[in-house]
Amino acid sequence: MKYKIKMYVLLALLAIQWQTKATEKKVGQTVISGKLGNGMERFEGGEFSFDVYDQNASARLKTFTSQIKCTIKDKRFTISVPNNEPYVYASISLVDREGNSTIFNSNYGDVTPLLYKLGDSLNMTLFTGGLIEFLGNSASLPSCQQNIYLAGNMPLGALECGIMLRRERRFQAAFDLHYRFLYIQFQTGLQIMEGYKNQLSKYEIDLITIDLKSKLYCDAFKSIYNGSFRMPSSINQQAKGFIYKTRDELKSFKNNPTSLHSIYFGKAFLLNEMAGLSTSYGTDGSYQLSFQELTDSITAHYSGELRSKILMNSFLDGLTKSMRGRTSLYNQVVKVMDNGPSKKMLASYIEKTLDKAKAFAFDLPNPEGIRHRLEHYEGKVIIADFWFTGCHGCVGMTPALRKVYEKFNNNKNIVWLSINITNTMDSWKKGLESGDYTFPGQIHLSTIGNGFAHPLLKHYNYSSFPSLLIIDQSGKTIATYPPDPRFDGGKGLEKLIDSLL
Repeated sequence: MKYKIKMYVLLALLAIQWQTKATEKKVGQTVISGKLGNGMERFEGGEFSFDVYDQNASARLKTFTSQIKCTIKDKRFTISVPNNEPYVYASISLVDREGNSTIFNSNYGDVTPLLYKLGDSLNMTLFTGGLIEFLGNSASLPSCQQNIYLAGNMPLGALECGIMLRRERRFQAAFDLHYRFLYIQFQTGLQIMEGYKNQLSKYEIDLITIDLKSKLYCDAFKSIYNGSFRMPSSINQQAKGFIYKTRDELKSFKNNPTSLHSIYFGKAFLLNEMAGLSTSYGTDGSYQLSFQELTDSITAHYSGELRSKILMNSFLDGLTKSMRGRTSLYNQVVKVMDNGPSKKMLASYIEKTLDKAKAFAFDLPNPEGIRHRLEHYEGKVIIADFWFTGCHGCVGMTPALRKVYEKFNNNKNIVWLSINITNTMDSWKKGLESGDYTFPGQIHLSTIGNGFAHPLLKHYNYSSFPSLLIIDQSGKTIATYPPDPRFDGGKGLEKLIDSLL
């Protein structure tokens, strides 16, 4: 009898110990599983990737992305995501057996990460066209956002129509099409969210609303100030009125602590500061602004973690992305940042990017299939322009970059690369034949086969286009985001190239 009791006690202790260990493994983990829907057979045996963005980061800052991957077997996949935070922004991508990638939540190369609630299991089915059916206790939040962004994506036909109207100098019609669509996109998002209000928490509703309003401001701002939507001054004033109205509405969220968790909010207020300081606007949206001037203005107008977040965005979003002098600029801005998530994130970014000075050893085909490698251009300065067919901003880059090219076109020590981002030859061919994205003198290459998931783009964290890359004669990366010739008529880029010759 005593022997049996001892055995029962021992078994009970072992059971408790096993249960404890099993529980420990599950603590802090969210299981995400799913399957491939009809038409997705080519991804069988490929890879599923859940790309997590830091919630305190700015949208599209892939430097802070952690990729959680698994192999797809029997059309199914399962991963575990650490619950370091109750919510994460993430995007989903698949890679087939041939290495071709499909990015979900992507609109013409611009990835829109969705907000996910962690803690509960999440199941999904992936379909063609980038559609996801979310299931499980946490399905409402990503489902709501996916429906919002799918409804809000501007059709490619509308983008092409806008370009056509501007070419025909029908600027008022182009303005009405573009800006009314932006506002309708925002209103549609609010209406869709209304249908989910009983399934979402107040925090989730507030955060989606802030994201929507911030994205509206960012999209409107970029349209008028980055030169891709060129208009006469009278139409410019209408566009600015739209932007100012959106900005004033956005300011109502300034003291809402939820806004600090939005990956779009900090970027919106950075753009607001840039607009407030810019003193000279041309019809191409050009402006002049020093990093010191911007830092001083942000420091004066904001405080706490919001100030740190905006400063982080100012450092990372194109003003200071030359590899040269980045450490000294970092030392300058970090002095006025609070010891919070943004400061730690910026320190991590500096540590990682300084190791990337050596250029990526690319190996890309030209239209005839001949491979071009980095080593082929040793001893020459490389100016690479990344674009994709259907990118209206890329169309605006072409004449601006061509103007810079014409100043240096007799210099044999410079190579001008035109790098198309696509998965298909038809898309690349269409872009080349249009003449909208390239100019004579460029060497045409492509990421065909890997598209937006090409290792070259991942190495430089490129997820929005057009993008320019500068590599010097020794094969070192000089600038991942050099001065944009659309902004200043090419003066900044010309100065940078001159310094390398």
